[in-house]
Amino acid sequence: MSIPVACHLNVLVPDMAEPGLRSALRTLADLGYSAVVLPPIDPESAPLGEWAALFRDHGLAPITLAGQAPGATSPPATR
Repeated sequence: MSIPVACHLNVLVPDMAEPGLRSALRTLADLGYSAVVLPPIDPESAPLGEWAALFRDHGLAPITLAGQAPGATSPPATR
């Protein structure tokens, strides 16, 4: 039975920048991980297509996270 296992990318590298990302993904794939938890990213400026291809090439699924700063609120219309 295969169990999906994820590792947080920050275990190996401080961020999604090169150099380091490709090597980290290769290492995680070689170790048998099936998914990688991503550090916070800005989807407006991130090279999402490039990153998607890297994850696909290494057979890994990215897991994104969302966070909210203490004291932050959403607009009343979306509450």
